[in-house]
Amino acid sequence: MRERALDDVDAHHGLAVVTDPVNSTRHSGHLDNCPWPRRDDFFGVRFFRAHEFMSRPGHSERPPGRVGVRRSLKKPRIKNITAPLYQHVLADSVAPRIKTLAADWQVWEFAEGTTDIEYDGEYGSERVWIVSGRATIEPEDGSPSFNVGPGDVVYFLSGFQCTWRVHEAPLVQRYGFFGFDGKEIKDAEVTCDVCGCDCAEESYLYDDEMDICPRCFKLDAESAQQYEDATHQRWGKPVE
Repeated sequence: MRERALDDVDAHHGLAVVTDPVNSTRHSGHLDNCPWPRRDDFFGVRFFRAHEFMSRPGHSERPPGRVGVRRSLKKPRIKNITAPLYQHVLADSVAPRIKTLAADWQVWEFAEGTTDIEYDGEYGSERVWIVSGRATIEPEDGSPSFNVGPGDVVYFLSGFQCTWRVHEAPLVQRYGFFGFDGKEIKDAEVTCDVCGCDCAEESYLYDDEMDICPRCFKLDAESAQQYEDATHQRWGKPVE
């Protein structure tokens, strides 16, 4: 059986000197050019070529299942951020133009206590200017509550729901409707779904979708009483 021994390795040139104990000959060159088949280990000890020493295996040479995770390969965490459906502007920051517009808006009063409101009309937003009184508005979507007072303006986008808790009554506000294009809807129409007449000034809202004028509501009360659970409204707002 022929034996071989690794005498020396030139770390700089990657050369190896191998001695053949049988023929007492010496061969110099790269290990890949040795006359004998290369073995993976020598007496149970694995050896490498010179350029393999102190080198880190490349990505493709790493064992399966042990690929390191680099920061650039991590998927970014995307938070589910939802924009609030309201905007509160303090009195000191309200533009003069808004005050001029609000002078022509409808007036609505809150009594002391709590009132649940859903801003779900066929408009882009409802803008409210607080004339007097103070209240806390609690959004139904879990957003932080906030306080409103005289001079404040609040923009309520369509779909917003909240509870008004009035601390100082009466709370008087002016409100106007605006379309999705940001333009004011000056003539907010409310027509009776029974007779078709204009009942914006006073109406009854039945089942959150039917507007009934006072005349039709009175006729129904004297007969079928179908709309007895309707909500009394003025200018599209519930009457307390």
